[in-house]
Amino acid sequence: MLVSHPYQFIYVKSKKTGGTSIEVALQEYCVPGSQLPLRHTNAESGIKTHVTVAGVIGARLSEARKYGGGWWNHMTASEIRSAVGDRLWDNYLTITVVRSPYEKVLSQFFYVTSVDVFPEAGRYSLNTLENTRRAFEHWLMSPACKLWVDNGAYLINGEMALDCYLRHEALEADYSALCERLGVTPRVLPRLKGGHRKYRDAPTSDFYTPAMLDKVRSAYSTDFDLIGYDTDPRSLTAPRSSAL
Repeated sequence: MLVSHPYQFIYVKSKKTGGTSIEVALQEYCVPGSQLPLRHTNAESGIKTHVTVAGVIGARLSEARKYGGGWWNHMTASEIRSAVGDRLWDNYLTITVVRSPYEKVLSQFFYVTSVDVFPEAGRYSLNTLENTRRAFEHWLMSPACKLWVDNGAYLINGEMALDCYLRHEALEADYSALCERLGVTPRVLPRLKGGHRKYRDAPTSDFYTPAMLDKVRSAYSTDFDLIGYDTDPRSLTAPRSSAL
């Protein structure tokens, strides 16, 4: 998460949306004179909270919430509003990134199996597309699977609470439009945490059975209803851009 006083924006970081790439691209506007501490330069993780008169860069650490000193990467919109106060929240541009739930869940699967944070990750063989499909089904339908539903990144008291929703499906274009609005020069977006996905040429819909689709639709019903993503997994087009 980020707060920039010179540019008057607040960035709420969502999960598995390309959010770290946007966070790293915008963090220079949250420090005096855009001078980042060395450890933050192009850093995607392993950094501590950095608070100055220019703003806040939330911790990107293992257990960041515990050790972030009150500011951590995946604070909810409500938590950030409480931390900065209503005046700043109401007057600053609030931003997050959204993504099709079907893509988010598939991305979560490839991430957790690559870093072994799922209890049974080691049993999965992803050496072929068919084995990967079976592994994805077993993971998603397992009672141990906890989906990273994080609509708290954009909801407060059940209402959409942010000004700008950058779409993962059009991330570079939306980021450029955001930079124009902020009056800054767009950078080349860093590609971070995107190396876990396998079989990128396979359509996302091919990974899902009807029962798996039902589980994702149920878990992410708010994302489908409020953000406007199509419930048909064959249609992953971005919803209409909001406030850019």
